[in-house]
Amino acid sequence: MRKVINYLINHKLLLIPALLYVGLSLSFIVGNGLYRCETGCGLYIGQWHLHDSMWHLALAKLGFGSFPLVHPEYSGASLSGYNYLLDFVIFILSNLGLSPLFVFFRLLPVVFSILFVYFVYDYALEKSRDPLYVFSFSCFMFFGSSFTYLITWFYNNSLYYSSMKGFPVVTSVQPSLIFLNLQFAYSLLSFFLIFKLLKSTSLKKYFFIPLLIVLTFGLKFYGGVVLVLFVVLLSLNNLKLLAATVVAVLLSYILFYNGGTESFPFSFAPFALTHLMFDDPLLFYNHKITLARYYLYEQGISLRLVVIEAGAVILFALINFGTRLFALPMLFSKKTRSTWTKNEFTLLSIIILTFLVPVFFVQDGGWYNTMQFLYYGVFFAGFFAADYLYNMLSQKTLKSIIFGLTIIVLSLPNAVDQLRYISAKQNLISDDELAGLNFLSTQKTGSIFVTNSQKKTAYISALSGQPTYFTDLDQLMVTNVDYQERLSQLDNLGSRDLKSIHANYWYLRKSDEDYQVLRPRLDTMPQFTNIYENNTVLIYHNQI
Repeated sequence: MRKVINYLINHKLLLIPALLYVGLSLSFIVGNGLYRCETGCGLYIGQWHLHDSMWHLALAKLGFGSFPLVHPEYSGASLSGYNYLLDFVIFILSNLGLSPLFVFFRLLPVVFSILFVYFVYDYALEKSRDPLYVFSFSCFMFFGSSFTYLITWFYNNSLYYSSMKGFPVVTSVQPSLIFLNLQFAYSLLSFFLIFKLLKSTSLKKYFFIPLLIVLTFGLKFYGGVVLVLFVVLLSLNNLKLLAATVVAVLLSYILFYNGGTESFPFSFAPFALTHLMFDDPLLFYNHKITLARYYLYEQGISLRLVVIEAGAVILFALINFGTRLFALPMLFSKKTRSTWTKNEFTLLSIIILTFLVPVFFVQDGGWYNTMQFLYYGVFFAGFFAADYLYNMLSQKTLKSIIFGLTIIVLSLPNAVDQLRYISAKQNLISDDELAGLNFLSTQKTGSIFVTNSQKKTAYISALSGQPTYFTDLDQLMVTNVDYQERLSQLDNLGSRDLKSIHANYWYLRKSDEDYQVLRPRLDTMPQFTNIYENNTVLIYHNQI
């Protein structure tokens, strides 16, 4: 750490990218995080944090009461085959007296920002002490960007919402979006540590590398797979390390994934994701191309079909890798190939593989989640892009400097777009609803039936500390819950036998369309008792 601090003291201008990154991070934390209005106007949650953050907070609050873990959104079900390490950390810290909301929305992002800045500069200095290289590397680590802003500019002559275009279905997490996936963010730190450990001659690496593999699998399955691939490719002649890696993978399976899906979770579906480039109205929509593709598939493989599919794949690469693609000529030049290091060859192999996986495969449950492999490919592409930018700037000709600065400028629009989160509209959980959820938190443990539950998130579980009977169909699919029976119970509630729904509490929001149907029925059934009501919610206790 002293090496990094001393270097930055001597090269103070290099602090500018770090300070800008921290400022951008804080704007995102404040603008898209969560805060409570002190004047009694409820709880505000950023648009893109409402789903995933509430799921993790619900799991941290409810899941660790037993093993296997309790599923917060499907009462009575166990959660298995899931990377729960970060949720367990939140659970431990909350038991030490820290608010889970504070830990998730404030503490963990700030700690990551500090560690990430340190690891970025530490890695750069290991490779070169030239300030130009350190600057180039930090630019892509902190501000590497997709080209999604081309979509919003093409359609609306605007950058508005450009950083979120296609996310998370066809667009990778970029540095400016990294707090949308804290597990991914923290898993990146493992790779920086692995770089250092693999160069070490000390025996400690045979302990710490397997430990990092286990921790990374606990944070992110996709990161664990990529990390194992990285270690294996760099250690083919080290049988001892390969054996330790196998042990780490087996231990990870036992701790985090034992009891998950028994079949291979990925299916071969070529171009299922890239088809969206032309099929999705929010992307490069072209109905004629879509119709032509369907027609050509019926006719058999043709040059025109190949061109259409290749065009979609190129657009897919363009919006994900962004300015990192400028490094392509350097990667495939004869001079560069002759000087590749083993590390660089391994990184390039991983970039190619993580790009091909979402192009050719989909995942069971959340079909587009194979995109999460590409998150790491995009991250590693920044290493090569930094080399390219450094080569441009170090030539010190007017042409090369202008081109290098152009690359930097082309990386910034999405970062600028992120600043809108400071004033962006947020989701509101009103004080009335918070009061109802607080009331539920004081009641005897039991499952909650929620109206319109398949459309909602885990915030009821996260804020009440009670499991829901059925909530959030997307998350149930991702976690491989057999939900069909309860899903069928939600159809035509007005004519259903409500006694067949074995939930201890019924949580009715008065704004939901089901409210007008359910309240008259519940009021006439003696087993249901109205135990709480305010202007927004109504809660019944079901004496089952």
